[in-house]
Amino acid sequence: MRKDIEPKVQKTIRHNKCSEIKKQMSILKEELTVFQKDCNHSEKMLKFGKSNNVFKYCITCYKKIGYPNETELRDNGFK
Repeated sequence: MRKDIEPKVQKTIRHNKCSEIKKQMSILKEELTVFQKDCNHSEKMLKFGKSNNVFKYCITCYKKIGYPNETELRDNGFK
């Protein structure tokens, strides 16, 4: 009977841990959004996104802030 109970307990523990992690992630996402909203995005970098497109990101807050123009692409070695 111990074998039947143990997987259920483990499943409950995993479920509770996953719920706690999701809650923490939600809080951190909200906090990041506030920081990104207050950031002036004065320092920028270019890097590839998931779709293999080049995007412009803020170095300070990591927010995707747009697409680079042709000059920015050339100056950063993308063309």
